[in-house]
Amino acid sequence: MTLRGTVKSYAILVITIGSVIGATTTLAKPSAKHKMAKAQSTKSQPEIHHDANDLPIRVREMRQWIIEAARSGDIEELGPVLESNELPPLVSFDGTPEPIGYWKTKSRDGHGREILAIMIEIFEMGYVKLRDGTSEEIYVWPYLAEVPFGTLTSGQIVDLHRLVPADRVKDMLKAKRYQHYRAAISKDGTWQYFTVDD
Repeated sequence: MTLRGTVKSYAILVITIGSVIGATTTLAKPSAKHKMAKAQSTKSQPEIHHDANDLPIRVREMRQWIIEAARSGDIEELGPVLESNELPPLVSFDGTPEPIGYWKTKSRDGHGREILAIMIEIFEMGYVKLRDGTSEEIYVWPYLAEVPFGTLTSGQIVDLHRLVPADRVKDMLKAKRYQHYRAAISKDGTWQYFTVDD
């Protein structure tokens, strides 16, 4: 082989190796979506509270009022609770339906009792406090709605089973996010929402 042929072959070899290394580097580089998912799954848990006595008095009273109305088995008993709000709590992201009528349509029993049962389960679960110390301080139930699913403990997964059937638990763990009802009351006792995460 001539000197020119040797140099040419060496140059081709260098280019080929460089291309392979470059391709490997590109393939190994994690996508932004992958980085985001990893960050969410390793994000630390918020402070979780279980004692209702630690709630501000107005929040505690509103929560108890909702639970007592739900335990009556008559969804109309929520009427006075809703009327105590300056505005009705948000119940759907599709417009602003009248809460009681809307909940009746969402209950498979046709009378709203399924929703009442869900309300009790939600408000008797642990909660988290968001925007602590600000005018927008708010209390959210269940705490699972604010916990990164990549950090759930075995006990917290048991709590999830208390709220939804096993197949729903499996779906949520796979999706790594909460997909059920959540509720919130602001520190002045206003019932802010009772909505479902899809």
